[in-house]
Amino acid sequence: MLSVLTVAAAKTAVSARREKRKTVKRETISFDSDDRITGDRPEHVHRNHNPDAKVKEWACNSPYCEDLTGPHPKDGGYEPIIQGREPWRGGNR
Repeated sequence: MLSVLTVAAAKTAVSARREKRKTVKRETISFDSDDRITGDRPEHVHRNHNPDAKVKEWACNSPYCEDLTGPHPKDGGYEPIIQGREPWRGGNR
């Protein structure tokens, strides 16, 4: 004879197996020639809010970016500093 607690535990175990597993979906990102990606550091996106800008959005992975709303280098902005080629360490060796 099954007790009420045994039946309740069995129902819980069965329903737990039936629940869908939540999976993480991968997102594929492609980069343009305007992007400034060097190496395998995590990237971030700069957005230029100037309506006359040639490049409105561009990806970069420099660890030294502070302003993500500045213009792209093609629009007169600064070129991002590449890790390992910092100007204060002797730069372009």
